[in-house]
Amino acid sequence: MTYIDALKRELSDVTKEFDQLLAKDLPALNESLKTKGQHPIEAPPAKVAAKEKASGPGG
Repeated sequence: MTYIDALKRELSDVTKEFDQLLAKDLPALNESLKTKGQHPIEAPPAKVAAKEKASGPGG
């Protein structure tokens, strides 16, 4: 249980860092890309839903 709690804290820390990256660094990067005629990088969705039914061998 201690290991799970440590992993939860670590995941929370990484999530906060990623959110800060998206909020601060990504907009500046996208502006730089736009000025060079490149496509901006889209932020990933906040949560990715798991497939309802995982496909097994053979599809």
